[in-house]
Amino acid sequence: MWGLTKKVTTALLAASSPPSINQAGQDFRNLYSILGEQASVYQQLSPTLRISHVTPPQEENQDWTDVLDLDAELMSKFENDDNLFSEVANKHGSDKPLALYLPGLDGFGISASTWQFNDLARTFDLWRLSVAIEDRSSFSSVVSSVVKMVEKLSTSTGRPIYLIGESFGGLLAPAVALNVQKKAEREGRDNPIGGLVMVNPATSFDYTSWDVLAPILSSIGFLTSPAEGKTAPFGGLLPSPYAVLGGLTLSALIPSSEQFKRITDLVQNIASGTSDPTGILDLIQDMLKSFELTEETLPPGLLDHRIKNWLFVGSDLVLPRLKDINVPALVVVGNEDKLIDSRGEVKRLQEKLPQVETLVVRNAGHFVLDENVNLTEAILYSKLDPLNFRETKKKFDPILDWKLPEQDVIDETRESTIKPLEDAFSPVYMSTDANGKRSFDLDNIPKDDGPILFVA
Repeated sequence: MWGLTKKVTTALLAASSPPSINQAGQDFRNLYSILGEQASVYQQLSPTLRISHVTPPQEENQDWTDVLDLDAELMSKFENDDNLFSEVANKHGSDKPLALYLPGLDGFGISASTWQFNDLARTFDLWRLSVAIEDRSSFSSVVSSVVKMVEKLSTSTGRPIYLIGESFGGLLAPAVALNVQKKAEREGRDNPIGGLVMVNPATSFDYTSWDVLAPILSSIGFLTSPAEGKTAPFGGLLPSPYAVLGGLTLSALIPSSEQFKRITDLVQNIASGTSDPTGILDLIQDMLKSFELTEETLPPGLLDHRIKNWLFVGSDLVLPRLKDINVPALVVVGNEDKLIDSRGEVKRLQEKLPQVETLVVRNAGHFVLDENVNLTEAILYSKLDPLNFRETKKKFDPILDWKLPEQDVIDETRESTIKPLEDAFSPVYMSTDANGKRSFDLDNIPKDDGPILFVA
């Protein structure tokens, strides 16, 4: 929902070694630029709305950002042609199900792009929505644009589409699904939506205090922003109160307790390794610069617009109609989400959505799509079943389908697993002969009839 803090959190959590705060912020600016501007294959829905194809990595150790230009020739041939979708599908697997990722309030989806896009793009023909910072579209306008694109994707490929919505995207996804479903019913054709995935969905917005807190934050931004032609306080050397308060508030609310501890430990490690007073000053300056990400990526005017025109309006339009959705849905939430009431939303959605399945991730917050969650597997083995496992894979019968392993497998297993246990825990038998001498066997037990005393 709040891309700026996800950027900072992702950089710190993903780092294999402690980066500088400044480097983490710069890494996020680079990723933010990729999500907002760079894509070899895309379709412009409006001047500020775009869907882009996520090219699947070609090798195991590659990232989707490493192959951004792989499909550039398709764009040059089919830029204004609806055949673009089918050509992309033919190149990367026309039998793959389609998926459209809808981001949070930031408009880009930093968290999913960091840990989820690689697997999703390998399994699905994956497209993602991006919304420019300059966008001031209404909720209905965004829904309408996405619906048109879903119709194009469906018509061009003839395959079902799975909508994956995170945070605000989890509110946008059911709105799109309802519109597409209604249109399909009017025209007497099958619904092209195969299912919904709602990750910490903002359908719980009405049950949070953000309707009060967000306007306060945006008001602080308006009140403290310098007037046109004026210089910011302290010559612009310090971040604005909006940037600091917003950054601190969201940094405390978005990560889980585990993630927050990792971030604070990392900052402490960076600081403890900096004994030079000049280095400490650089660290403080880097931290101040990191707050500027708040104002850069979610300025007060944008926050105010999207709270009022997206979350308020979207909640009023979508919540009463959730019961009408006729496709399966998977709801993924973190049980420590402090930003919105995701844990409570699970119970509410179980009552409202006719075909819902839930996944509650323990010790996870609003930033649930980190390295500990494989969203692709969660989707594949849910009721959405995009690869038709239930139809194509016969249920395993432990009696009829069991087969004896090869002898070498049995021998290897016995030597590596069973024999060490036998050596460590098997009983040792001893017996004593008529002269009182003991030996490690039972040979000295008298052979004549009579009772035998066994001591264990």
